[in-house]
Amino acid sequence: MLMKEMRVRSGQWLAGMLLLFFASGFFAPTVGAREYSMFDKVHGAELVVVGRVVKAKTKAEIEIEQVLKGRWEEDTLEVRFRSANYERQKIGIEKIQFFEGERLLLYLQARDEKARSKGRFVPYPEDTRGRLELHDDEEARLIIEAVRACVEASFGNREELRDIWRGMARERNVYQRLCGLESLEYDRALGVEALPLLAALYGDRYPVVRRRALQLTSVVARSRARGFAGTPEREILMHEVLPLLGDENEKVRLEAVRTMQYIGDRQVLPRLREISGGDPSQNVRLEATRVIFQEESNWMEASSGDSGGS
Repeated sequence: MLMKEMRVRSGQWLAGMLLLFFASGFFAPTVGAREYSMFDKVHGAELVVVGRVVKAKTKAEIEIEQVLKGRWEEDTLEVRFRSANYERQKIGIEKIQFFEGERLLLYLQARDEKARSKGRFVPYPEDTRGRLELHDDEEARLIIEAVRACVEASFGNREELRDIWRGMARERNVYQRLCGLESLEYDRALGVEALPLLAALYGDRYPVVRRRALQLTSVVARSRARGFAGTPEREILMHEVLPLLGDENEKVRLEAVRTMQYIGDRQVLPRLREISGGDPSQNVRLEATRVIFQEESNWMEASSGDSGGS
């Protein structure tokens, strides 16, 4: 009787939370939400350059410092970005902005041959992910070095490329390691054996690296029927990921919360409840609530199965 009452109450709570999520649009699909890795952008863009913004009005004029991929022999080029910003804002995508003096890494493509011949390009993808501000000299050096390595790692048969990408995943340059791991993900060759390499990135000083390492950890987990529940890897994640739930960076905390759903351990629920009620970011609070909802649903399903079998 007590178990039945608990299930009824839990079911009422879960139904209420589900109604709240649908009412808030939490489960609505996010337009343009695809994650573009460095690997995706390097291989998808026709031109990758490092340059400085010299003018930024209806278009951005870029003074070229280095060409990392493609051919461009002029000193400057134009990036068209304002015409679609209004539409982007309507569907919730952050608008593109350029500011004079910025030093940027730009992934670019031309809309047609005429635009290409006149040096008029758009970001790839055509939003803020097509540009990266290089405000830290050491970070810029590492990123540029990694982009060059990604461009070069594009030839040969699949087995040769896998060996190259595995080698990149062990390089000292943290961005090159990431690109190697992302390449293996693209080739569906990212497996549980990469977890130590990913765990080594959780404490990196750059938030983008910590966040991406967590995302790739989730990729590995989704390839397994029950995530990391009941596996030795679960202990690694419990020890390494839990601290990131309190990371200073909102996006890192968000990914750490998402990773928790693959551990399969109800011990994390009290911490997630704290986050769902107290994190300064609404996105993180909602994601923690979603994971709690999922875990409670799994628990109820397992309990029903046990009682049905008895």
